[in-house]
Amino acid sequence: FAVFPGRRSGLPPLHCSSRREPLRAPISKRILMNPNQIIYMTPYDHQRLRLVVEAAAAKATGWTRESLARLRGELDRAMVVDEAALPPGVVAMNSHVTIVDLESNETEQYTLTFPEQADTSQHRLSVLAPIGTAILGYAEGDEVEWATPGGLRKLKIVSVRRAPGNSTERI
Repeated sequence: FAVFPGRRSGLPPLHCSSRREPLRAPISKRILMNPNQIIYMTPYDHQRLRLVVEAAAAKATGWTRESLARLRGELDRAMVVDEAALPPGVVAMNSHVTIVDLESNETEQYTLTFPEQADTSQHRLSVLAPIGTAILGYAEGDEVEWATPGGLRKLKIVSVRRAPGNSTERI
């Protein structure tokens, strides 16, 4: 996983929460994140996502296991801030997000949700989906590369609209 340079200079240092034994994707398929790139999450999202990862890890195999390993990595390096302190334009749970594929120029719109709320017919994307994990914690203007079952995707986050009471609101 890579994030292109030139974003958010002068922000506070990266905060990492305590780590458990990480899930590991096969090295041939692993795309490493940029450890200098700060991503932001609310305490509610961070705590609930940790529970989701732990519950799903027990029965995960194949691509799902790799996706969980990537999400756990994002959680480990996230800066956890109160919702009121979340920088504008950051993708949090229940955010309405527009992304563009930088290779195909295709635009997609999603609401990022917890797995039980996902519904592709309603453009509700699970945070456990590769693209859901890729955009979580990043902001408008960020460009990311992320491995998906269909291959490497290069995406740009074009716009983010968070619902009021975003992370504590249950959809």
